Amino acid sequence: MSSMESGVGEARLVGTLYAPAEERAPAVARAPERYQLVCVPLDGSPQSEHALPWARALARRLDARLCFVHVHQAGSDRAYTGRGAYARRENEQRCEESRYLWSKVDMGGREPAAASVVMGGRVPDALLRFGREQHVDLVVMTAYGANGTGHPWLGSVADRVLRSARVPVLVVPVGADAPDMTQMPLVRRVLVPLDGSSAAEEVLPHALTLGDASGAGYTLVRVEPVPARRGSPDGQHAPERGAENAAPVGHAAQRYLDYVAARLRERGANVDVRVVVDAHAAESVLALADEIDADLIALTLHGDGGRQRRLLGSLADKVIRSASRPVLAYRPRGTRPRPA
Repeated sequence: MSSMESGVGEARLVGTLYAPAEERAPAVARAPERYQLVCVPLDGSPQSEHALPWARALARRLDARLCFVHVHQAGSDRAYTGRGAYARRENEQRCEESRYLWSKVDMGGREPAAASVVMGGRVPDALLRFGREQHVDLVVMTAYGANGTGHPWLGSVADRVLRSARVPVLVVPVGADAPDMTQMPLVRRVLVPLDGSSAAEEVLPHALTLGDASGAGYTLVRVEPVPARRGSPDGQHAPERGAENAAPVGHAAQRYLDYVAARLRERGANVDVRVVVDAHAAESVLALADEIDADLIALTLHGDGGRQRRLLGSLADKVIRSASRPVLAYRPRGTRPRPA
């Protein structure tokens, strides 16, 4: 059993998940990424285990290793229980956490997996440190933990990991509207929102990696804001969003998406494009995902700036929190992590 343990001590900021810097071609021209290690953070709650079917399916199709990770939270009552009793209790708790992780390894499937209990520090920092030191290529986790027994931490941790990780994070939904996680999931259609910036295209190689593993098709979408009505006060948007408005407004967006789609088709991808004219970008993306029955939404967390940054920043937050299907979120290397 491989275990990554460091001494219990004060938390320190350990940086972010990252890959070595190198010269890179434009994202639309790059080949799919290669994943070798898929990490699944678990906090002991049933909600966190919703990520397991997706992690197992992707690891098998990508021929990658799986790693289940739990961050041990040291007790704070050492001065009251005595050093000996405190050490025995901590050791028992760590052993129980390790047994829990190994119980999630599918021995029957002979999957190459490992379970690790990371010691000490704040949970998000410990996960980010583990991913950096172990060269994790993909993190698969749910957005929410449980409320009740134990110490579920995944809800707040997911937000911090999304803001700081420099590798893709697959966020699996939890709730009544979430897909049935008892079946091995299959990616048949991937929806990719783009805004015309090179940063938005950075998610494409990762989307191709997950989609090509199961022969998925891709839908590229660009949401254009509703044009302001001529002569309207304060630049209010026109209420009409019919074809007469969509055609001139979406012409440039259509040309851009056709260009990106053509580059992807050169690699053998099955791609179609959509242009949506609507003032509510996130709602439009979610509605389109339902319409085409997408199995996965892939997007970046920030654009280059200006309207692109506003679109991708707010859109990603809303889509991740509201989607009833998994969302692959990726932060381009040239952007700074958002403050927690």
